Order: sequence, then structure tokens, then C-alpha cells
Amino acid sequence: MNEKIKVNTKKEAEELLNISREEIDKIDHEILELISKRTKLAKSIMYAKKILDRNIYDEERERVVHENIKKMATQKNMDEDVILKVMTLLMKLSKDTQKNLE
Repeated sequence: MNEKIKVNTKKEAEELLNISREEIDKIDHEILELISKRTKLAKSIMYAKKILDRNIYDEERERVVHENIKKMATQKNMDEDVILKVMTLLMKLSKDTQKNLE
């Protein structure tokens, strides 16, 4: 999304601001829906881990996830460190969810 947006008047700027905020609100809703889906999957993973007698923390899986996130962040020209922090928080949410099911 490297397009230049031309806004010449205050009215156009106000309209752009309002439209952009509405879109961000929609995206925030979508993000929360995805986090909810991710958390539900973490519960499924916990049930499988219990049957397989595996620990909640899987160092190798976490390493792979971090590598994948770094690659995607780089491809999308996003700040790798910030994206990793976000994903680390999501993984913590998953682990906490799994711990609560033990």
C-alpha cells in the first residue's frame, strides 16, 4: 500500500480521516476474531498434547514460528522486532490458555 493519497482541502482530509478510522475499526474487529479463533485452536492443541503426553512448551515449534514470522515481516516490509513482540504475546495467550486447561 505504497500509494500516494492526494488531499487538497480540509473537507477531503476530514473525509479521509473518517473513512480510514472506520476501516481501522473493521480491521481491529477482524483481528480480534482471528485471535479468538487462534485461542480456540490452542485449546484443541492442548487436548491433543494431553493424549500424546507432551509439554505445553514446544521449543522447536516456537523457533519455527519465529522464523516464519520474521520472513513474513520482512516480505511485507514490516518492523520485524515489533511483529515478533506481537506474535510472542499471542503465543503467550495460547500457552496461558493451555495451562488453564491442565
